[in-house]
Amino acid sequence: MVGYGTDTTLWDTAQTDAVARIIQSGLRGMLRAHRWTFLSPTATVIAWADSASATASGTPTATIVVTGTGIFFREMIGSKIKFTTSGNEYTIATYVSSTSVTVTSTAAAEGANKAFTVAATGRSRLPDDFGGIEGELTYEPDKAWHPCLLVPEQMIRRQYQGLVSAGTNPPTMAAVRPVDVDQTTGQRYELYFWPEPDANYTLSYQKLVLISKLDATNLYGLGGAMHEETMRLACLAAAELSLNDEQGPYRQQYLVELEASKRLDGHALAPENFGYNRDLSDFRRAGYYSYRVKEVGYNGVVGSS
Repeated sequence: MVGYGTDTTLWDTAQTDAVARIIQSGLRGMLRAHRWTFLSPTATVIAWADSASATASGTPTATIVVTGTGIFFREMIGSKIKFTTSGNEYTIATYVSSTSVTVTSTAAAEGANKAFTVAATGRSRLPDDFGGIEGELTYEPDKAWHPCLLVPEQMIRRQYQGLVSAGTNPPTMAAVRPVDVDQTTGQRYELYFWPEPDANYTLSYQKLVLISKLDATNLYGLGGAMHEETMRLACLAAAELSLNDEQGPYRQQYLVELEASKRLDGHALAPENFGYNRDLSDFRRAGYYSYRVKEVGYNGVVGSS
């Protein structure tokens, strides 16, 4: 249809880029057309507490390595490492492993085998493909009796302001907020917990996924074989629009397959029932209401309920 032939080794850079843009446009259009179940997998996030003192292995550079038990989490990206002797701080740029991270500037001046800590701030960086949360955050068994409720960000700031004593419990509230980044990287998000974790907790949630561009690393479109024909026709419809400036027969075939994919997606993971819809007013005396969100919003404006 494009006229470049099927042997991709004969395409020049401009042709390869053009095909890649068409494929990406078709797939993004399909994935925006429905709330697909495969775009909301269960993921985990760690609400982390202050780290124990650790010792850098050798002389640190832009990479800081510890020996023995790892202390680092991916969620620490954006937080600061503080060396005990100098008091100097370095911002964590990337997570390599539980024993290794990179920082935004070299720490070579600290010298060899120096102790440091990572101070918790109640913030946990979310993965790069994070696009939102459906539902609530839940703890692992026997870690907390309550879920961690999602609330507006200003509510967390008010709690830290001192209106309510934080105590030493696992976090009861969290807010998703954007990280302040420049345009050298993509937009990133973090979870802001209250109270600040008194230990390391792993929480599960349903993540809304941001899709990556198909390339030599990301070979397969999300959705799998169940939606393969829909994805193919979505790309052909995008090519039809890009090259011929029309919504022609491929568009019509794509819309038919899209409806079929929606029906399949609706039935594939549908539960038999949604459980008991109980009235939680019985928990008033048990203290449950102290963890309820007592604010409502309308058109983006939050007020008291």
